[in-house]
Amino acid sequence: MKTTAKFQTESEVSSPTSVTPRVRQAAEQPSVHTQKALDWTAYKNNARNGDTLGAMPAALAALPAAVLANLFGRVSALAARIKKHSGCTEAMGEDLGITGAEQTVDPSILKPSLGLTMQAGRPNVGWTNSEFLPTMPKIYATL
Repeated sequence: MKTTAKFQTESEVSSPTSVTPRVRQAAEQPSVHTQKALDWTAYKNNARNGDTLGAMPAALAALPAAVLANLFGRVSALAARIKKHSGCTEAMGEDLGITGAEQTVDPSILKPSLGLTMQAGRPNVGWTNSEFLPTMPKIYATL
């Protein structure tokens, strides 16, 4: 089954008759989550300003599904799997945003940036790793 897309001109897109009533209603009416957030914000503002509070807004009937743990790990594993696939080309990787420029690090130019401060009457040497190792935490040593 072959499907073809119908492209609209700019005038057709901006014309109110080109939008179905259901699409117009969805665009004009905020989502349930957005409406609840607006209701709670209004309630909070009334409480803060000393206005009449009225009824407390109702809570959401069901919470949205939580995202499983290790999201970035799963995305990284998926990107690695796509890159390893025999059908993946360089252009596909660039379109997906999973390939980038090759990064090389010369260990001979890595130097810590040292700082010396006095804390409680004792010298404290602190250093951060270079921009090549941004995930490393700041390290402190007290002498």
